[in-house]
Amino acid sequence: MEQDSRFEKGTIVYFSPFIFDNGDKPKNKYFLVLHYSEHNVILASLPTSQDHVPESIQKYHGCINRADINLNCYLFEKGHVVCSNGFSFPVETKNQSLNIL
Repeated sequence: MEQDSRFEKGTIVYFSPFIFDNGDKPKNKYFLVLHYSEHNVILASLPTSQDHVPESIQKYHGCINRADINLNCYLFEKGHVVCSNGFSFPVETKNQSLNIL
């Protein structure tokens, strides 16, 4: 099966609106393709502008990892170019996994 070019690694797709399977209210979302395998398996992320990073943590563009509080995220600063086509997020955006103990 031929790979769908919309889902090539590094592609950013903007859904307006994105429909959540769990019934949450639809909203506009970015969809980042992190990996697409030859078996049509897509690893993707829906980053968020919601900020769950504690105020005491210094924020900067890039990976923020704090094992002591189970925080791992990649922060995209507002306006920081992240793609070869000049794309940047219009607001601070995070790919994050956060479980504060």
